[in-house]
Amino acid sequence: MHESFFISAFVASSFTKKLTSMRASGSDEKTSLAPAIKFSLEEAMEYIGKDEYVEVTPGSIRLRKILLNEHDRKRAEKSVG
Repeated sequence: MHESFFISAFVASSFTKKLTSMRASGSDEKTSLAPAIKFSLEEAMEYIGKDEYVEVTPGSIRLRKILLNEHDRKRAEKSVG
């Protein structure tokens, strides 16, 4: 091989990526979440849509989609209407 190849390979391998755990300074400032709403069972039953369940466990009452996968939800929506 040519000598210039070895020189360029050596130079290219001497540069390393800087490893830091720093994020971009403005990326987290725009994210805001609304606080969770605490529903009673009756309120949750009134609030849910036709594609949702109310899960009741000893510790909480949760609202969740019947079909968890978005692709499956779209497929079901097309088959109904």
